[in-house]
Amino acid sequence: LLLFVLLESKILLHSLRPTVLTEVAEAVSTMIFPFHWQCPYIPLCPLGLSDVLNAPCPFIVGVDSRYFDLYDPPPDVICVDLDTNRIQTPEDKKSLNFKFLPKKPSRVMQDCLSRLYENASQPNVLKNDSDEVTLEMAHFD
Repeated sequence: LLLFVLLESKILLHSLRPTVLTEVAEAVSTMIFPFHWQCPYIPLCPLGLSDVLNAPCPFIVGVDSRYFDLYDPPPDVICVDLDTNRIQTPEDKKSLNFKFLPKKPSRVMQDCLSRLYENASQPNVLKNDSDEVTLEMAHFD
């Protein structure tokens, strides 16, 4: 997903939960810091305005998953199902990988993300006066 954002792709986020849509859309748009997403950004698009998905420019748009009961997504849009953690990519984008980015900065970024993932994957115990809570990260492919 990070690669598609960096390459300014057409990204459709969908979920049955509006709060998840807005939170993930905001996270996706900010994960490219210090860059800023300059293209259309609609974290919670009403189904009646879903024609925006046919725009010729890159975008990040969030819609209710019931959109798929009414319409088929445009063929050039990357669909991210936040309820099942699946990403559906168009045929012409399936070959994209981090090799499309500059080599050295890409390696630094991947190493940093790997370290962050390793640290986040370790069970952490938070102590709160009398209670202990264990936090664990799930790995999604």
